[in-house]
Amino acid sequence: MIAILFYLLSLNPIVHKYYTIHYDYAECGPDYTEYWLTRDHLKQVTGRPAKFTCDPSIEKTQQAGNKTYRNSGYDKGHLSPADDFKFDQQAEAESMYYTNVAPQQPYFNEHLWKAVEDHIRKEAEQYDSVYVITGVVYSDQKLNGVGIPSCYYKEIEYNGTKEFFIGKNERPTSNDYKSIEVDEKTFEKEVNN
Repeated sequence: MIAILFYLLSLNPIVHKYYTIHYDYAECGPDYTEYWLTRDHLKQVTGRPAKFTCDPSIEKTQQAGNKTYRNSGYDKGHLSPADDFKFDQQAEAESMYYTNVAPQQPYFNEHLWKAVEDHIRKEAEQYDSVYVITGVVYSDQKLNGVGIPSCYYKEIEYNGTKEFFIGKNERPTSNDYKSIEVDEKTFEKEVNN
């Protein structure tokens, strides 16, 4: 019965102003997020909120919180990065919800994954509109009840082009975003396995 409830809940995405979260209630974390990034969105208007907050769309008991990450050795890894939502105060605040993050190895988050996010922003600058899907594949490990991803992935589409990235949630040997770019067949096999 509980498995059926989690399945039914997962069919109802959490819709925010500029992005949507497909949430995994069993992992107390996001499965994947999706949004459009445009050239106009890259113009900074607001500042980043000072801290993460609980998402009012779901119960606090069904998401991480400050205690989850304190002294854990993990970053709060955004799926939909806050820097993509600086153009709107509400969008920026909503990007800082705990439903939009999962435990992420700090060096991977701050270097290689950031390089992927920067690449996507460059494509948005050049081609105006990029559709971005970011997700995780959960391991069998938990951080205070929250699933720890074994990897993070991104699928982007712009100007008739698709790109796919899969990064292991560990310290990388390279900070070049191309080092984790994969073809569509590999992406489908790894993400849907």
